Amino acid sequence: GRVQQYFRVVLASTNSHRTPPPVPPGLGLIQPELMGLGVNFVNFVNFNKKVYGPFYVSILKNLLFIDMQAPTPQNGITQGPPGSPLQSK
Repeated sequence: GRVQQYFRVVLASTNSHRTPPPVPPGLGLIQPELMGLGVNFVNFVNFNKKVYGPFYVSILKNLLFIDMQAPTPQNGITQGPPGSPLQSK
């Protein structure tokens, strides 16, 4: 609900690690905790991007852009669409 939406806004904000965005209406009772948790969450996500980003970038490229690659043995794609000469038998 609103808490998840707030964290999405926090992650999308460019300077949320310094000044988090305002808490949505109705969550004023937990505002200090929510803002603190949001700042910690952003720091954690940014840390993970820096540490693990280089490791996962090649995996994500292969998964997200597999249709754009030409079928070659070098990139591991040797099976084409059904009916093509590359189709595995």
